Amino acid sequence: GHGAVVGERDYQCHETTGGEAVSKPPERTVAPASPPDRRRALLFLVSILGVPPLLAAIVKSVSTAVVGVPLLTIHDSARAVGELSFRDRHDRQLTLKDFGSAYLLVNIWATWCPPCKREIPSLDSQRAAAKEIGGFDVVAISVDKRSMDQLAAVYGVYGIRNLDIYLGDEEKILRDLRIYGLPTTLLFDKDRREIGRLTGPTAWDSPALIAQLKGLTR
Repeated sequence: GHGAVVGERDYQCHETTGGEAVSKPPERTVAPASPPDRRRALLFLVSILGVPPLLAAIVKSVSTAVVGVPLLTIHDSARAVGELSFRDRHDRQLTLKDFGSAYLLVNIWATWCPPCKREIPSLDSQRAAAKEIGGFDVVAISVDKRSMDQLAAVYGVYGIRNLDIYLGDEEKILRDLRIYGLPTTLLFDKDRREIGRLTGPTAWDSPALIAQLKGLTR
């Protein structure tokens, strides 16, 4: 089964998150949550109330919400990545540059990953919110070895109505994006450079995350 396969590979399925994975985990373990940080909590509140230009760069460093909802960790500088290639349900080959939105929130997931499946309904809601907010879009790329019809069936089970179906090569995507745990979600800027990342699941439809994305993509 897939569970045994994951244990043999150099990445894992995260129940919780503490930010970026910086090294390959030796075995399947649960990633610990980051301890609260008062300074970051204060800056997060500032970001919701409105950020003066001089504080904008500081606020972007916030990675954990005061309400306990994991947020994106924002990098000090944008990171170039290789050209990410994947297929849509019509078997067309796409890259991130094929999407018109200024920012892209890209979720890498798999159907054999329980936290991924628990998270994806909230990601579906986040895409609905993104359409109203504007400025960014949400793309969920499965790294399953399944057919598009099988993925569509999973979407049906979980009531996914807003996310489109995309399928990518597991080995290549995880290697090129330096992903060591699933789910992993990345935020890309208009030049398709990585500017933020979250390893592990979260509640994407939470007010805290919606506020963070509004602040980062406006």
